[in-house]
Parts: sequence; C-alpha cells; structure tokens
Amino acid sequence: DKLCVDVYCFGENWGRLERAEKLAAESGLSLPQVALAYVLDQPQEIYALIACWTPEEVTENIKALEIELSVDELKWLEAG
Repeated sequence: DKLCVDVYCFGENWGRLERAEKLAAESGLSLPQVALAYVLDQPQEIYALIACWTPEEVTENIKALEIELSVDELKWLEAG
C-alpha cells in the first residue's frame, strides 16, 4: 500500500534489511529472530507484534526472547 511504501521503502531501510539478513545468516538465526531481538532490545517501552502461521514459527519467535545482540551488532544494524 502507498502509505507503507512512502514510510518504509527507502535506501537506508533496504541497507538495514541487508545487514539483518547477513547477521541472521552468520549467526544461524532467522531474519524474524534478528528483527524481533532488535526490537525487544530497544530502550523504549515497545510491544512487539508477531504473526505466526505455523507452530514452528511460534517456536522460532519464542527463541528470539533468548537472543541478546551485542552493542556492536546493534550499532551495525542501525548504521545508515
């Protein structure tokens, strides 16, 4: 939808996506796990919403609660 494209689809975000994909591959994690771990590590009071289609996806998302990204990983994901 146009609003989504206008708000999220720009170069810096595509770069963040590429870095998250790389970190996931290097860490043996899924991209959703990296994204969820990142969101849950933010200092603001954030409530992460997830969508799961299968029991396996629920299990994978729950594992993200145990993932602690390092300060360097967080800075790298945020690099613009």
